[in-house]
Amino acid sequence: MARKRQAQIVGFLIFVFVFSVSEAFALFLSNRVFVQNIKINVAAFPSIKVFASSDTAFDQDDVEENFGNVDEEDVSSKDGQNRRLAFRFDIPTLPTGVTLVGCSLNLFMNEAPSFESRSHGAYRFTLHENEWGEGAGGPDEAEVGESSWQWYARPDEWATPGGDISDSPIAVAATGLEDEVWQAWDVTADCAPGETRSWLIRDTSEDAPMTRDAEYNLREDGFATAPYLLLTYQVP
Repeated sequence: MARKRQAQIVGFLIFVFVFSVSEAFALFLSNRVFVQNIKINVAAFPSIKVFASSDTAFDQDDVEENFGNVDEEDVSSKDGQNRRLAFRFDIPTLPTGVTLVGCSLNLFMNEAPSFESRSHGAYRFTLHENEWGEGAGGPDEAEVGESSWQWYARPDEWATPGGDISDSPIAVAATGLEDEVWQAWDVTADCAPGETRSWLIRDTSEDAPMTRDAEYNLREDGFATAPYLLLTYQVP
């Protein structure tokens, strides 16, 4: 039994290495950031980067517009003009004996708020987690199957405009005032191997009297600053 478990774990690590090389090459050829780039720590805790399979933005000031093709977008607090970001990830399954011990959502903040640090929360989707449509974006309103502030997949509407999410964030990050830094949210409690998970990033104090925003890079911006989950595993 011990030998069988050892073989499963070794097989997992070999798969991760081979998958990393082949997927990185596929990413280079396609210039699309939706594959999983695997990075192994040779210590006791292997870590794996899983890139977003879908991301987009929701704009309260333009409830019908889809932003599925943008490469950067704001999380914004402004009365009647709040903006939010949505991310979906496909979490890989685990072999016997391997345990998920950490999961963080990582976003590259291209531009920090101008005047004051803001608190941005990661909220789990409670409805339509697997169904919201990233869409192709463009200057016009969302097309059939695409998402916006109003629709999760037009013509189907969110129960609550702006996304059906938990009342409280699973994690909160302070933006600070420094540009071009990575921000991370500990979403371990929401992660589940073999499942799909979606989170929405929004200001925890929306409807500010004056615009308070920060700009994040989305997967369309390229591999180097693409949104990802950092999964940490314990291998016995």
